[in-house]
Amino acid sequence: MAETITIDQALCLNGRYKEMHCQRCRDHCPANCIDENWQIQSKLCNHCGVCVAVCPAEAIAALSYSNRELEHRAAENPSLFACKKQSRESSWPCLGFLESRLLFALVYKGSTLIVDDRACGQCNPAVHMQLTNAIANANRMLTFCNKNVIQSGDKAAYIKVRGKAISRRGFFSEMFGAALETIREVTFPTGATIERLERQKWIATYLSAMPAIRLPENSKVFFNMSISDACQACGLCAKLCSSKAITVIDLTSELEIYHQPVQCTGCHVCVTHCPVQAIAIGAANQLGKHRVIQAKLPRCSSCDQLFQPVDNQRICLECMLKNRLQTGCC
Repeated sequence: MAETITIDQALCLNGRYKEMHCQRCRDHCPANCIDENWQIQSKLCNHCGVCVAVCPAEAIAALSYSNRELEHRAAENPSLFACKKQSRESSWPCLGFLESRLLFALVYKGSTLIVDDRACGQCNPAVHMQLTNAIANANRMLTFCNKNVIQSGDKAAYIKVRGKAISRRGFFSEMFGAALETIREVTFPTGATIERLERQKWIATYLSAMPAIRLPENSKVFFNMSISDACQACGLCAKLCSSKAITVIDLTSELEIYHQPVQCTGCHVCVTHCPVQAIAIGAANQLGKHRVIQAKLPRCSSCDQLFQPVDNQRICLECMLKNRLQTGCC
């Protein structure tokens, strides 16, 4: 069988940054199928999609977890999210790819969302637990924002399939038929391609115009950045942030650092690489771009001029070059 799930080492945080030791995919994988070399053991993988949901770099691509399918479902209202075992119209092997931020974004844009998770508990308890928590966290925020909540479980017992309402008995008949169809599919369809599900793109698109609002305490959905007074205004965090959640404004003598929780993936690259360990990432208590700190530029210990440091240096670049010339160092 062709490869159905892969980790792009060029996008993986561990491959891009020397100091990163991200373990999220391995820690959350219910099948323990990701080895120490970040290779997925296909014989053990059950295609639950949990690794797709937890990877902050979106480095994991899996067959049938595509932007096209998500776009198709999101365009429907109400939007039904079900695995292929429960709905013939679905191409998703499992619902493990769903996470709180994506669910919140889909509903916030105006969709009525139904997540049919009634069979998840027996099929894959680990996925069911994660999905239940994701829905609960998203619903808490949606309620706080006066939005419709996500429906799940028995609330999806009378859904409309192809324009016709069906009963619970009819639903299980559909599910049984889908199960037989799945069994007949010994392999994935010929010519199918692996496509990365760009969750962050969807989240940013639907929430980019969202006004600045306060969030309930410990919402556990979006991430927030805090910076201590130890900050030396080097701006390295903004340079390394691939999702552009961190931006800076140069005020000549100071540097304003801003953070946008909607765009933050919580990857911790900024935390790991801050030369003075001034950054922390936690649960966001507000949405909307906001100023985190206005840090003063340090003065060069040699010439006493203001400068923007690189790493943890104490002298400006001009003095550094001057010292090298005087000592004869290259």
